Amino acid sequence: MKKLLIWLMVIVFVACSSVIATGCKAAATETTASETTASETTASETTATETAATETTASETTASETKLSIALSFVVAGIPYGESCKTGGQKEADKLGVDFSFIAPATSDVAQQANQIQDLISKGVNGIGICALDPTAVSSVVKQASSAGIKVVGWDAGISDENYIYVVPTENLPCADHMVDIMAKLIGNKGEIAILTGITGNVVLNERIDRMKVYVAEKYPDMKIVAVESGEDDAQKSMVVATNLMTAYPNLKGIIANSSASVPGAGQAVAQAGKAGKVMVCGLSTPNQVKDLVHSGAIQCATLWSTEDLGGATVKVLYDLINGVEYKEGDALQDFPSYIYYADGNVVRSSEPLDFTKDNIDQYNF
Repeated sequence: MKKLLIWLMVIVFVACSSVIATGCKAAATETTASETTASETTASETTATETAATETTASETTASETKLSIALSFVVAGIPYGESCKTGGQKEADKLGVDFSFIAPATSDVAQQANQIQDLISKGVNGIGICALDPTAVSSVVKQASSAGIKVVGWDAGISDENYIYVVPTENLPCADHMVDIMAKLIGNKGEIAILTGITGNVVLNERIDRMKVYVAEKYPDMKIVAVESGEDDAQKSMVVATNLMTAYPNLKGIIANSSASVPGAGQAVAQAGKAGKVMVCGLSTPNQVKDLVHSGAIQCATLWSTEDLGGATVKVLYDLINGVEYKEGDALQDFPSYIYYADGNVVRSSEPLDFTKDNIDQYNF
């Protein structure tokens, strides 16, 4: 009986030990499973975070890549008129938050200008403003740009196609009349005068020359245009040409300079010849180019407009076109309210030019 009792106690002990061991093993298994699940959850959360970060970076990259880009093409590099337009264009581009570039051939080379515009098309810019050396030479690349969805406008010396908006600082023919009127007043409405122009073949300059010839003949019969010569928009060349004009025409009373580089060139020639106040000079120039010559009396009057506003207004027009803005007759350009849209000619044009004389030229800095 005693042995039986002992055996029963042994069996109970073994059974309890087995249950305890099984319970511990199950608890350990559950703990491991829980730790595994937690680990998988953490890994999942990490992956989700990394994915979100990647998507955010991609979104930021896309936003950067879609920043609008606008370019202005000018007739020749390095002249103050163009550099001032460039400054105005850059200021407006910065204000609008767009990328901006300003390109021009090193010399007055129509083929190089066309190639530069072609390069802008290849880069996929959103808008191009073209101040063309020769509208015919760039007509094919203008069409290519439009076909590629790039907005195109002409500016200053434009692209001679009314399918495209043309941004100009003032009306061209009245500007020609204005310069003739200034010269007539300076020489008492009579005498020999010469026209010193810029790049040969420039449509805008040539239109002004043709108008001056007609206007002089109609309004000032005692004035005679004895010569029209080009300094190719180079101040040094213009000085040489002006010197030769004074030699060839000893009775010359005045020189109308038809481009921004020809004005200082003519003024320097008059100063060096000792003919300040004897041969009058007026024409189109930025005030900073000619201040000293105006104060010395070698140049009587320079006429122009805000070239910075011209560059800025062109950038603004391109920006509006890219964003689907359609102008109506009489609309004033935001940021440049003196520039008004006229449906006749499809042109955005500013008001009358400014005259810079020794009395007011120091008030301007461009």
